[in-house]
Amino acid sequence: MNIPSKIIPQLYLGTLQHARDISLLQELQIKHVLSVINAHEAKLLPKFYLYDIQNRQYERFDKPTEDLLTIFPETIHFINQAINVRHENILIHCHMGISRSVTIVVAFLMNKWHLSTQDTLIFVRTKRSICNPNDGFVYQLNLYNQMNYRLDIQNKEFRHFLLYKTIFPFLSIDTVHQMLEKYWYMMQQYERLNDNQQQQQWYRCRKCSYKLFNDIHILESNRLLFQYPTTIRFLVRRNIFLWEISGKNCMKLTDFDSLTCNKISSSPPSSSNQQSNFDCNQYIIEPLQWTIKSTFGEMDTDYQLHCPGCSTVIGTIQIRSTPKIQCKCSIHCDCFSIISIVVDKKAVIV
Repeated sequence: MNIPSKIIPQLYLGTLQHARDISLLQELQIKHVLSVINAHEAKLLPKFYLYDIQNRQYERFDKPTEDLLTIFPETIHFINQAINVRHENILIHCHMGISRSVTIVVAFLMNKWHLSTQDTLIFVRTKRSICNPNDGFVYQLNLYNQMNYRLDIQNKEFRHFLLYKTIFPFLSIDTVHQMLEKYWYMMQQYERLNDNQQQQQWYRCRKCSYKLFNDIHILESNRLLFQYPTTIRFLVRRNIFLWEISGKNCMKLTDFDSLTCNKISSSPPSSSNQQSNFDCNQYIIEPLQWTIKSTFGEMDTDYQLHCPGCSTVIGTIQIRSTPKIQCKCSIHCDCFSIISIVVDKKAVIV
């Protein structure tokens, strides 16, 4: 009989077919179903409420660029409510029970047992051998592990992840503010939830001492490009293609591939290269609210960046159709960004 895999008592991992089989769910006494599926797959699900079954749905594709990381807390809470509060059985499923749903189960067990991604995945595979999350989901699980099984807005790599997933999708100069507003709102929500904010060193305007940014806002050589290569390249290539066919981008996919192919196969900059970082005369920071002008005229233009305190020009805002920061120093040479906030080091004091 084709039944879902029992991972631990009360927790089953399965497929869309299992979720559609009400008789099977009733036989296994499953009272909760967590669905990680796309919109088309969602239409195939039964009306669970008619059978006294609680259902939570998250629309996600099985692609490395999909974000499962930010729904880990919600899904873990839903699973805990089923198992530990109601003491009832739960089915977690996607289409085939191989990637999306496995990622959610692994995140839950990592949070429960405080194990690494690899050790947890090894355990889950002893119960369901076909488990194989895509590389983007594995990256997100590793980052979740790195943040001690919570979403830590003080973690630079998590901030980079949020920046990439929010800013890269904008297709034209007309939508940049919409994407930035979404990004700022999301960051504010995470910062409110963070109860362990660390003291950060402020970088101030040299002329008026206005607090501009701190260490956590500084973008460094893009670790994501190396630890998450397939996903980042997929994300960037997709948007370059969309820009190209819409006539809004001067960069060709072939140009981007030639720009990055060597980088992907190489290793991240080592600590031995840190000395050359001091040769750079600029900081590149996240797009903070004070840095963005009310209007932008066009792409591939540099706009002056003014100190909010004294209006002194302290750098530039660069909006590029080519997602490559034009800097040859070791700390920025591998950074990819559409919106670059470039601050002149001579204009700030620490």
